[in-house]
Amino acid sequence: MADTTFTAEEAMAARRRMREELGMGEERLPPSDLARMIGDEMEKLGDLTRAARIVEEVTGKAVDPAALAPPERG
Repeated sequence: MADTTFTAEEAMAARRRMREELGMGEERLPPSDLARMIGDEMEKLGDLTRAARIVEEVTGKAVDPAALAPPERG
């Protein structure tokens, strides 16, 4: 049977194409949404400053480590 799993890159490419088909612009995420997407990896790193540095290295955009902090649970 064929592999029916998808890489994150494949999922994003499909999403990008669908947005193009719908005439929607490029999706822009605030740091809080980015943090939700990469939360598992950030938790394993255990260092928000390091996570913010990696985001900056990959995207060229500086992000405040505090903006990547998970929301407080009440």
